[in-house]
Amino acid sequence: MHCTSLKFWMAAALMAALGSWSTLSATNYYSGMRQVTQPDNVTFQACQWGDEFSWEHETDTGYTIIRNPSDSYYYYAILDSLGDYAPSNYKVGIDSPVGIPQHLRRTDPTLAVVCDAEQVILADLDKAQDNRVMYTSGSLENPQIGQRIVDILEGTRPAIENRMAKYRIIFD
Repeated sequence: MHCTSLKFWMAAALMAALGSWSTLSATNYYSGMRQVTQPDNVTFQACQWGDEFSWEHETDTGYTIIRNPSDSYYYYAILDSLGDYAPSNYKVGIDSPVGIPQHLRRTDPTLAVVCDAEQVILADLDKAQDNRVMYTSGSLENPQIGQRIVDILEGTRPAIENRMAKYRIIFD
């Protein structure tokens, strides 16, 4: 009887250890500043950090950058309509990052609605005008802003309607 219960507990301990392995194996990484070379041999300083699930790259001047797989150049990053990184038109080390914010981070656009934000800023990328970024801001109660949010974020209309009812505001 003792031998069977010992085997059980040893097996349970082994399964628990193996089951938590994925949690234990997530390792943070930071490269420190290093020299990065563009395909045309232009160099710049940048660091990389993250883990096996997500990576970030930032220049020594604080700009978030992303490598474009279509041409292998690093570009200053902007956020697309889903809050993920997209390459701007400005190559790192070659172009000035005009209008690009420093320390840019990915966002989850649903947070604005779920967290009951008072102010929303929407960004539009106009590819026809040299990837010009235009911003519109306002509250969720603004019908144009509310409709844009419903168009961008699937399933947010109920969240916006709940907010309108909360503040007794009519939303068409």
